[in-house]
Parts: sequence; structure tokens; C-alpha cells
Amino acid sequence: MRAKHLVMGFIAVLLFTANGFASDYVPEDLKIGGGNQSLETLKAQFFKTTDRDQQVIIVKMIAKHTSDEKYKVLAEIAEFDIRTDKLGNFCHPDAVQAALDAMILTKDQKYESTYFNILNKFDNTKVRITAAKGLAMIGSPNMVPKLVNMVKNELSYAAFREDNQKMVADDMVVEAIITALGDIGDPRAFPALLQVVTLQNHRFQTIQAAWAAMEKIQW
Repeated sequence: MRAKHLVMGFIAVLLFTANGFASDYVPEDLKIGGGNQSLETLKAQFFKTTDRDQQVIIVKMIAKHTSDEKYKVLAEIAEFDIRTDKLGNFCHPDAVQAALDAMILTKDQKYESTYFNILNKFDNTKVRITAAKGLAMIGSPNMVPKLVNMVKNELSYAAFREDNQKMVADDMVVEAIITALGDIGDPRAFPALLQVVTLQNHRFQTIQAAWAAMEKIQW
């Protein structure tokens, strides 16, 4: 009970007396103990609040928890809006970003579906790019066909325009996917990369990423 009270007290301090600090401030050297009891308290508080700044603080606190079970909680938070079809209407994108930042450091393959689902469906460019980075760090070939399809079909425009914000945002995601495909190194990515460098219907940065990825293919 003491651990639970300490955690709740710390949440209260962060949420209500953080004058002079950024709204998402959490001490870098913070360590939250208390095992599953405190972890479940943090999780419950996250889904209880509708204040998006508070969500970011709580996610960052979960990332500082000493239990490895925190990654399951972070994955649940990161994918919540997708699983419930809320698509960004409950979880603050910065909270999802903070969850992904902590998760990808594990390089755990069991989260690859979470990363892909976020990459494919989440409506925030920075978050989608981070999800692609997660797949790159895992280096698993399982998602290659799906990533190739996104490059060749789902995020491909017949007439790309630099002055179209939606196209540019999507192409930034394509660049991140291409970088991931290069890090994975699977030959099945080659036709999609070839399409990018030959059609030249992308941003310069994306085409350059495709050239670099082609060199990394492990034949």
C-alpha cells in the first residue's frame, strides 16, 4: 500500500504543482518501484484521465518503472486508439510517441505487429516514423511484404507534389519505411526500391534513402 500511495502522491505532484516546468516534465533519473501494483495504478490512471498532458507524464513514468512488464503496458497504450477505432481521439500522439521511444529500445520482435499497425493506421507522421524505426531495429523479415505493399501501392502517388502537405507527410513515412527495409536487408524489398529510384516520383530524401537501402540488400 505504501508503494501505491507514493506513486499516487508523485502523480499528484507532477500533475498539479509543476509550475515553472514543461507540462510533460518527468525527472530523468526517476525510478518507479512497487512491482505490478504500482504499474497497474499508473495504467489505471492513464486510462482514467482525459487530459492529454497528463497522459504524456504518466507514459513517461511507466517508462521509468523498474519492472519489465512495463513494455506490455506501453504497447497496450500505443495501440489503444487503433484497436478501439478511436484513431488519435483518446491517446495524445505525444503519449504514443513516448511509449514507442521506450519500447523500441528493447528490440523485441513480439512488438512488430504493434509497430506495423501504428505505422499503417495512426494519423501522426512523427509517430508513424518512429514505428518504422522500431521495425528496423528488430530487423525481422516478417513484415517485409506488408512494408513493400505500402511503398508500392498504399503510399504511392501517380503525380507527387511537393506543395501538397498530405503527400509530403506520407512520403516522409515512405522514407522511414525504405530505411527500415534497407536495415532488414531482405531481397523481396528490391523491386519496390527499384520503383522508387526509377520513377523518381518522391521527395529527393526518399529517393536517396532508396539508393542507400538497395546497397544494404543481402542477396
